[in-house]
Amino acid sequence: MCADFNRRLDAKKVQREIVTELGIAGFLARAFVFAMIGLFLLFAAVNSRSNEAKGFAGALQVIQHHGSVLLAITAAGLLAFGVYGIAEGAYRRITPPSLLSRSNHTVGRT
Repeated sequence: MCADFNRRLDAKKVQREIVTELGIAGFLARAFVFAMIGLFLLFAAVNSRSNEAKGFAGALQVIQHHGSVLLAITAAGLLAFGVYGIAEGAYRRITPPSLLSRSNHTVGRT
């Protein structure tokens, strides 16, 4: 899997790899839950029953009904996403804008 977000991290290689793995697991878990929410919204729209639409908590309840192991995997993925967010906040490299890009946007240029 290719993870572009690891290039923006100012960390050692091992730390960057760990943060990348956390990010991948976290993004996959979030995508799974959001896809379920999208399916609930689609089913509610097709059946014209707004009570079938579920949010984040509803999606997790459905996952729980299909087994505690699946819920634990999803919870671990969401926890990994949280840890990834903290690690990105600690190690993210922010590059300042270049002077060339500012000179092209000068106000009042003729």
